[in-house]
Amino acid sequence: MRYIADSDGYVKEVSFGADIVCGDATCTLYEGEVPTGYTSLEAWALEEMEKLYRWKIVDGNLTLDGEAVAPTELTGADYVIATGIKGIWTYRKWASGIAECWGSCTQKQSAYAAGLWVIGNKEISAYPFTFTDVPCAIGTVRYVGTGLGYYSYDYGYLDYFSGIVGTVSSIPAGTSLDISVFAHVTGRWK
Repeated sequence: MRYIADSDGYVKEVSFGADIVCGDATCTLYEGEVPTGYTSLEAWALEEMEKLYRWKIVDGNLTLDGEAVAPTELTGADYVIATGIKGIWTYRKWASGIAECWGSCTQKQSAYAAGLWVIGNKEISAYPFTFTDVPCAIGTVRYVGTGLGYYSYDYGYLDYFSGIVGTVSSIPAGTSLDISVFAHVTGRWK
């Protein structure tokens, strides 16, 4: 039997009677023992071919790693391909095309009318990437003070976050406050 193993010794491919090629990987002749519980290497391969990720070469012998986890391409599970921080945003991009970002900022705003602050109708913050379709944007706002309760309508554009914020107070128009916006945006990057 010939095999190809990764840099950690995990078996990636096996072949009987033929050389196998996988990029720059080396095809190696297996000269170790038949794994315990099997009558031959052929019997082992027939039983374990779909679960090679569990086997590694240790001291020249096939050794079962009972804690090995199937690679995501075998399980079909989605997985994160990129993460980072850009501007106010922390973000994740998933292999399936889903993307999410979350962040917060504080802006000094003047009341548009009694009890209404407009943080929308302008860019709050550019996203760390452009979504392929309008994402779902959820935001909350906060001002630490007395007599203020906030509601918000938030809207995510393809490349920036915006929203309208209101209060249930009777603070007069023109009053200036520091308002914090916390947002979580989910959509598609591809």
